[in-house]
Amino acid sequence: MLSQPSDDFPHVDLSDNEVCRDKSLLPQPLISQAGGLRSRDRPDLEDETTALSYLRAFFEEAMDAMAIADDSGHYIDANPAACELFGVSLDDLLGRCVADFSQVEFDFPSAWQQFLQKGRERGEFILVRPDGTVREVEYAATAHFVPHRHLSVLRDMTERRQLERQVQALNQDLEQQVQQRTADLLAANAMLQAANQQLQAEIRQRERAEIALDCAEDGMWDWHIPTGTLWLSGAWKRMLGYDDRTDEIGDRLQEWSRRLHPDDRNRVLWETEIHLAGRTPLFRSEYRLRARDGTWRWILDRGKVVERDATGAPLRMIGTHVDITERKHLEESLRESQQKYQTLFEILPVGVSITDAAGRVIEVNPASEKILGISAREHTRRTCDGTTWNVLHADGSPMPPEEYASVKALREGQTILGQEQGVRRPDGSMCWVNVSAAPIPLEHYGVAIAYVDISDRKAAELALRQSELRLQEISNSSPANIYILVLRQDGSLYIEHMSRAIEEILEYSVAEVIANPNLLVECIHPDDRATYEAAVQRSLVGLEPFYCEWRVMTPSGQVKWLKGSSRPKQRDNGDIAWYGVVLDISDLKAAETALQRQAYQERMLGEVVRAIRSSLDLNTIFTISAAHIAEFLQAEVAIVQYLPAERCWRPLVVHNQLPNTPDKLAFDVPDTDNPFAEQLKRLQIVQIDNTTTIQDPINRRLAEVFPGAWLLVPISANAKVWGSLTLSRAGSEVAWQAEERELAKRVADQLAIAIQQSSLHQQVQQWAATLEQQVRERTAELQQALEFEAALKRITDKVRDSLDERKILQAVVQELGQTLRVLCCDTALYDLEHRTSTIYCEYAAADQSAAGLVLPMEDHPQLYTQLLQGVGQQFCHRCLEVQVSRQLMHDSAILTQPIRDDQGSLGDIWLLRPREQWFSEPEIRLVQQVANQCAIALRQSRLYQAAQAQVTELQRLNRLKDDFLSTVSHELRTPMASIKLATDLLEVHLRQSGLLPEPGQSAPTLLSQYFQILKDEGQREISLINDLLDLTRLDADAEPLILSTLTLQDWLPHVLEPFWERAQRQQQRLTLSIAPDLPPIVTDASLFQRVLRELLTNACKYTPTGEGIEVSATATATLLNLCVANTGVDVPATECDRIFERFYRIPDLDPWKHGGTGLGLALVKKRVEYLGGMIWAECGTRRLSLRIQLPLERSPQCQNPQALRENFQD
Repeated sequence: MLSQPSDDFPHVDLSDNEVCRDKSLLPQPLISQAGGLRSRDRPDLEDETTALSYLRAFFEEAMDAMAIADDSGHYIDANPAACELFGVSLDDLLGRCVADFSQVEFDFPSAWQQFLQKGRERGEFILVRPDGTVREVEYAATAHFVPHRHLSVLRDMTERRQLERQVQALNQDLEQQVQQRTADLLAANAMLQAANQQLQAEIRQRERAEIALDCAEDGMWDWHIPTGTLWLSGAWKRMLGYDDRTDEIGDRLQEWSRRLHPDDRNRVLWETEIHLAGRTPLFRSEYRLRARDGTWRWILDRGKVVERDATGAPLRMIGTHVDITERKHLEESLRESQQKYQTLFEILPVGVSITDAAGRVIEVNPASEKILGISAREHTRRTCDGTTWNVLHADGSPMPPEEYASVKALREGQTILGQEQGVRRPDGSMCWVNVSAAPIPLEHYGVAIAYVDISDRKAAELALRQSELRLQEISNSSPANIYILVLRQDGSLYIEHMSRAIEEILEYSVAEVIANPNLLVECIHPDDRATYEAAVQRSLVGLEPFYCEWRVMTPSGQVKWLKGSSRPKQRDNGDIAWYGVVLDISDLKAAETALQRQAYQERMLGEVVRAIRSSLDLNTIFTISAAHIAEFLQAEVAIVQYLPAERCWRPLVVHNQLPNTPDKLAFDVPDTDNPFAEQLKRLQIVQIDNTTTIQDPINRRLAEVFPGAWLLVPISANAKVWGSLTLSRAGSEVAWQAEERELAKRVADQLAIAIQQSSLHQQVQQWAATLEQQVRERTAELQQALEFEAALKRITDKVRDSLDERKILQAVVQELGQTLRVLCCDTALYDLEHRTSTIYCEYAAADQSAAGLVLPMEDHPQLYTQLLQGVGQQFCHRCLEVQVSRQLMHDSAILTQPIRDDQGSLGDIWLLRPREQWFSEPEIRLVQQVANQCAIALRQSRLYQAAQAQVTELQRLNRLKDDFLSTVSHELRTPMASIKLATDLLEVHLRQSGLLPEPGQSAPTLLSQYFQILKDEGQREISLINDLLDLTRLDADAEPLILSTLTLQDWLPHVLEPFWERAQRQQQRLTLSIAPDLPPIVTDASLFQRVLRELLTNACKYTPTGEGIEVSATATATLLNLCVANTGVDVPATECDRIFERFYRIPDLDPWKHGGTGLGLALVKKRVEYLGGMIWAECGTRRLSLRIQLPLERSPQCQNPQALRENFQD
């Protein structure tokens, strides 16, 4: 179960660390390193908490599985990677031990105690998950990394082991030619390179984690509800075809709502409303948005209110957009496919039935009813393994249910094709069907069964089979000798029939054999006669079939192998007749002999291949290979290596066939002037059948030591000779056979593969060592990048949380100083007018304080010239030409970075550390990023201060305007009241004098018309003044609220009474709709009544004859929804949002020519907002709807009306 792990597996040794005394399980030195403190320093609580959170995050996000066990070996904590490796959740993993996941049973308590005594353990084991999957795992475990806690680090090596097995499997094909062997070797090399690329990909994957957020495909949005500001990500805009680098889409909610599909609008707004009201935990909706090109894109919108005020009112909502257009199209395609399937299912001439997971038939087509003679209703009452089916085998025997194609497919989960069976219909008739069944890979479904009616084909097959049997008796007897041999009761033999094939087999004519049957026995080889006679006797005694193989000698001297088979039959007269055939199997016997020799050769070659696969040691491989080929070929074998640098051939392994033969080849063979060596270097086989024919002096001397026959086969590597496989057979007078040459060539090819594999193995080891070093370096860089990223986030959060310059700069120096562990860090602000730099905030580990120190820029002109140009510098104190401001600068490396934005330089940041410790590139980038954030924060702080001054000035001007407007209105009100009084008195006087007729008594005179104009214009001016004064009071919050509880079912009809008659008079339809469960509302009745009357007045004023006015009231849990709508009105979309502006009137929209001041709806809006509600307009085709939303319970902390309006505005 256990083995040594690979070299690249991290070793964990935390056993010598001191233990942190708080509730954490992590050692104190780890906390010190994470928090940037030395082990002898005592960190404060905040730093410890931060360090622990870092280590916990490292534990949770680690790619390797980590688990912590108690003294009994049971897990008490694990990271997500461990849960994924074990295939269980964290709750299921806790309380279990590693033995629960091992496929090998062992004494876990004893093994665990041995591990606790040893202190650390590394190895491998086979992990079996609860779902049955098996993983190969490598582990490193350390006991007591804190007291009574034991850490295990595990890594899934399954893919790596599979890759190794794949590399080993490249040499399995032994029958391929040399070219195929080379191709396999290149394939193995490619797989090793792929493994290297896979490891490189893991490194790149860690790099991609840093930019994962930038690569997300989903659009994001952030809605600030009180202001109606809607931030949209670039992906959101690109999803609709817009360029995210332009401002084509603004930051208002209308950018989203105006692109919403009309059919989806009401549903989406309702879902948004109920989520804002807190009735759903998450917002989720699918709808269509109009893209830039005019097409509609399906969007999956998911979001959540992430911030509410003290009353629970929503303040901020964040969510994502996912483009699901393709999914919607696929769903539509699926519906079409289902319709096609149903049509095909109904008209298919093949019977089809479908079962559920339990095997019950749930659906059949008409063809199935017709073929099986069973109605669809009867089908659905049966199961596929039920006993009501009357199914037969092809031979007519009953078929048990477990052999049904449908049952086998359901139980085995495999497709069953073409099973022929008979089915007896309920009416007694028989039908033959070809049944296929396949499992349906869907939940709650079982198998699909297809029935093809083959009854007609079965009848035709039966007739054909009878005809084939007759022909088969004739055709099968033609290639062999057919005979009928009869043994009479008196013991004599006679041949009843003998085919002409006997003439070719025994070289006797048919007549000769019939005349003398003993010729069949006389020609049998003497060594096989006893076997033949024994077979005949067995057949004769028990009337058993005769079968025998024997040799015969023909008159020409040939020896042939024959095989005879016959069946005896006793006739009525007592004679025994053998009906049989005799075949000449001489060629078959020769092939069997050759095949046996080839099989032995393949086994020997297989042993060589297994030696190559089981070891990468060339000496071991050469030794085993030489021994096997020497045994097979009965020769002495040597494996010789060619050494070009030494100009010689050196034996590496020599195998003598005789065990006590001394090693005669213990010397180097010269390469120069050696013709056999030249042939080997050209990759040619050298074959010497007799060494006495050798002429060159070098090989003649060798021939004296090794007389006989030589066979030299080159071993190549990379298309060049590496050495040779040398075979010597002493005293042999038989030449080397072609099959021996081929065998030696195949062995040499395998040795070449082994040499190449060994070379590749060495390269892989070198690559692995190099890659491991790169991984360690990259891991260190990533760890530093994560620390710097966390520090930058802390700094960014702190500078954004404050608008105070001193707090911003102090947070910057504090975090930078602690993160980079510098001697000193300070920030200075520039006074460009006086050309000075003042140290504003500092962080110093020692030395005197320099806060408040003013440095003239002229003292360091070269330094500040570059800083003012936005260029940071790294230098030592010797670069400064004047006295330095700190004693530390004399022995320090200094980094300066300007604080600069697009409007110029604001200040700088100085960092000092010991002169032997320079600032690295990542540290410089961190300081640059911090300086940029600092510049943004400083500019925001100053802009905030300027904005506050402007706000104060605008408030003062607004108060002056309100005071002026109020004064003018009051000054005008008195004379207009006098004018109205005078007009009323004048009217009374004129009527009494008869100059002004009573209304309706006679046709109006010119005087009455002028007088009416005077009255109307006077009343209009008084209404305008009163509206202005009301607006002034509402703007100043000077009008008190008198709250009361209203039952709208009774109150609304009373408010509408004056308008029933007016609507009838103008031939308009006025309707009122009130929800029966409408709750009472607490509000100011007077203000609410004035709002309704103004809306109804406007509706009557602008509704043409024959059109309708609708008033409806509904309620949600906390809000009242009131709508006043009138038809026959076309308000342009561009004018819809302006109708609540002061003094604004929609042109050409007054069919009754009543006129107005243009303050009515503006005053309505102010009154609704004063009541804590909101009002908005919805413009449709020939319809205008004014909707009011008021809280049912009035409270001082009412919702922001502007925020509510943005929430629901189209």
